[in-house]
Amino acid sequence: MDSSRNSRFENPEKGRSTDKLKKENAFFYHEMDVQTMSSEEYQISIIEDKFNPLLERREVKIEVASKSTPKRDLLRKSVAASLKVPLDCVYVRSCLSSFGTNVSVCRVHVYKDPERAKKLEPKHVQLRNLSREERAQALSSQASLKTGEKK
Repeated sequence: MDSSRNSRFENPEKGRSTDKLKKENAFFYHEMDVQTMSSEEYQISIIEDKFNPLLERREVKIEVASKSTPKRDLLRKSVAASLKVPLDCVYVRSCLSSFGTNVSVCRVHVYKDPERAKKLEPKHVQLRNLSREERAQALSSQASLKTGEKK
């Protein structure tokens, strides 16, 4: 079998450099060189960072060091501020903590457009990323719409 053909299958992105991807998606990689972010409560380190061109989003895996498991809405605000993107474009998908440690591993999706984020992110993830007051307000408005439809 041809060795050049095998190498093509081993590394499909061989022809595309990461610099070219960064230039094409400059919105996402505004602060790409910063690997450690810190806020008042959290020390955030980027473990994995990749761009998903099909869904037009940046998928970031971060490690958060804090006294307790971080709240999603506060973590979302600090990540958005650190990456210099609008808050509506950032969604925390999961946040897992190990017993006895002060480190959590979180998956975050960062979109270019808030409308695209609303289409792709499930409703339960959108609700989880709201603060308690905003979530209660959104749920009560949904409940009132459902009761209005039944009558």
